[in-house]
Amino acid sequence: MSDETKPEVEMEEEAKEELSPIRIECLLPGYEKDWVDFFRAGWKFKHLRLWEMEPGVEKVVELILTRLSGWNVHDEDGDPILLQPDLGALAFDDLSAAQAGWITGAYRTAYIRSGIPSAPNS
Repeated sequence: MSDETKPEVEMEEEAKEELSPIRIECLLPGYEKDWVDFFRAGWKFKHLRLWEMEPGVEKVVELILTRLSGWNVHDEDGDPILLQPDLGALAFDDLSAAQAGWITGAYRTAYIRSGIPSAPNS
């Protein structure tokens, strides 16, 4: 169906989908309410290439931060950890090892999801 024949509501829903973040929810025990949002648009092959080529953890964190649009992450005491991309790699310093592993894995998941169109009613 061309854009000219699509109902306006359907076109609005597609526009919202393009702007909505890719949310990855945490499944780690004790962190089930945490999530990270990645920008949906703008993923390029370079994001995978740089990920695969980067040997240093600082550069990996900085790469993740370029794609994060928000998060709801808490420390072991339940206190929020603020997302501060301007800190560079230091932005991850208050994360537990498990959280850091989850967020780095979420980056790869978001990259894959960015190339999959959403199914109706999902």
